Amino acid sequence: MSKPKVANEMQMRRGILATARVWGCEKDILKIFDRYDRLLKNCTNPVERYQIGVMGAAEVHKFLGCRGALVVDGVEILPGDPALKVEE
Repeated sequence: MSKPKVANEMQMRRGILATARVWGCEKDILKIFDRYDRLLKNCTNPVERYQIGVMGAAEVHKFLGCRGALVVDGVEILPGDPALKVEE
């Protein structure tokens, strides 16, 4: 089994915004992006930058009602819904 291709940040944002546009919540997602972008703008500590990014990803994940696990850099940040059966 090959590793899944990881999208860069801009590709992920475009995909999330496209989904949000279809669901009618694009403005809400843009507000979330803006909130975390402002936090990152003044942050110079790389550990804090990473943690802020993870917090933003978690907020978007929850806002969109995602049921699968949120994994960032190979680390599970939010567990998936146990009722969600994933076939391999």
